[in-house]
Amino acid sequence: MKIFASFLCVFITCALVYGAPSIRDIHGECQSDPATRLDHDEFKAVRTGESFDRTKVGAHMLCMNKKFGTQNADGTVNRNAVKEVLAQDITDETKLEEITNKCVEEGSTPSETALKLSKCVSENTKGGRHGHGHEHHHGHHHEHHHDH
Repeated sequence: MKIFASFLCVFITCALVYGAPSIRDIHGECQSDPATRLDHDEFKAVRTGESFDRTKVGAHMLCMNKKFGTQNADGTVNRNAVKEVLAQDITDETKLEEITNKCVEEGSTPSETALKLSKCVSENTKGGRHGHGHEHHHGHHHEHHHDH
């Protein structure tokens, strides 16, 4: 459940990495619609891995995904857009194809698809794996330079 929590980061915070439309604007639009609005407690539940209302969170993620273009207006997955997002982190073409195929599997409803898609993308990109994109490179700050 912890990994699942970080997908919000990918789509709300870390998506800036992908040069997506203004995340604040998209998030604001989804929050301004009562049908897709999430309150603070719901965001917290998702972030901390507690149980949450899949219907509500799914509706919010569907709203975000549609605006990002990773899901179409009818809720189906836009494979090319998903592949583009994944390609930011995955340079190996074979691996990229494999993960894209995995991530574009659709759920029973558009909202379930949004939850699955967001979770899959977060698990396979740096933003998701490292949570909030703060990467810590251990050992790089204390390099010793030897003159040969």
